[in-house]
Amino acid sequence: MNGSGFVELGMDPNVQTSSLARRSFLHLGVGGLAAAGVLSSATSVEAGSDRAHTAEVRKTELAVRRLFDVIQTGDTAAIWSLFADDGVIEFPFLGLRITDFATLDAAIGPLLAVLGGLTYFDFVYKRLADPQGVIVTHKGHAVITFNGKSYDQTYINEVRVRNGKITLYVEYFDTAVLNAALTP
Repeated sequence: MNGSGFVELGMDPNVQTSSLARRSFLHLGVGGLAAAGVLSSATSVEAGSDRAHTAEVRKTELAVRRLFDVIQTGDTAAIWSLFADDGVIEFPFLGLRITDFATLDAAIGPLLAVLGGLTYFDFVYKRLADPQGVIVTHKGHAVITFNGKSYDQTYINEVRVRNGKITLYVEYFDTAVLNAALTP
């Protein structure tokens, strides 16, 4: 736990540490981005030839947009309600995988609580061949409540949806930016 009462993410709470190693989506390289689906494109969507496919893509994007709207509220129960029963949240650079509400609330709730005025903007949705998946890039801004520092981040997310519920949410961001903002 650091001076703010916040348990640093991805760390053993019994081990004191000052910060996370800097990790960023830039560490993925071209091979990692291709594996994550960033470099895949949906030619059938671009051609507009398959109405069912296009309708599924729209449903996926609507579910993802709703998720980002709800994340900005900081309400972990509302966030988790958007996930399928087998839904998973991953923060690879934090070594964190969440498969239940209790873990989400305990691990992410304290962070959301200190991100005052969290807003997301500059969304870009990259459609995939799988109409139930999307890669999203966006930016975020908040002010850390306990130290008044500005938190300005760039994100890459992979999101998968089934029947209107999120089945997979993977978030990549620059941990050094998070560490700097959380330092008292």
